[in-house]
Amino acid sequence: MKKLVLYALFLMMFILGACGGGDEENSDTEKNNDTNTEETTDETQEGTETTDENENGGNQQTEEPEEDAGEDTKAAQVGDTLTVEGVNITITGVERFEGRINQFEPLQEDHAIAIDVEVENTTDENYFIDSMEFTLYDPEGFELNNALPGDEEALSADLPAGKKARGRLFFDIPATEGTYELHYESMASWDGSQAVWEIPYK
Repeated sequence: MKKLVLYALFLMMFILGACGGGDEENSDTEKNNDTNTEETTDETQEGTETTDENENGGNQQTEEPEEDAGEDTKAAQVGDTLTVEGVNITITGVERFEGRINQFEPLQEDHAIAIDVEVENTTDENYFIDSMEFTLYDPEGFELNNALPGDEEALSADLPAGKKARGRLFFDIPATEGTYELHYESMASWDGSQAVWEIPYK
């Protein structure tokens, strides 16, 4: 009888132990599943962040600062030749004009200067050039008037193709030392092309 009771107790303990082990295994399995789920979520988030960084990095690489395309054009000097609409224009010299000024057009400034010019028409057509197409600015940027000599005429020529001309420009200028600017723009120009020379004067 005692053996039977002991056998029954042993069997009950075995059954309870088996049930307890199954619960622990189930609990461990659930913990493992939860851990795997968290790792997968973290990996997914990391992958998303990496993708965002790559996209942002790509955008940063493609964005480049804009560069100013416009560059300042350096003015020519006395002796330099500039070409406007196929016509070569050279400033060959500058001097104070000591000749007689037209009595009906007296000077308004200190004195007059004469600028020597050579022109060559390299086009296939006639080209008209006149002193009134030239403008002189003083060192402060003010436009100056033309001077009108009494015994000389300023440059004015209707050049055939391939021909050249020499002439002079006369301006009424103040007693200001510094760098003057001479601008040329043809009255027949459609695009406003200009030639600019710097003229140091004392």
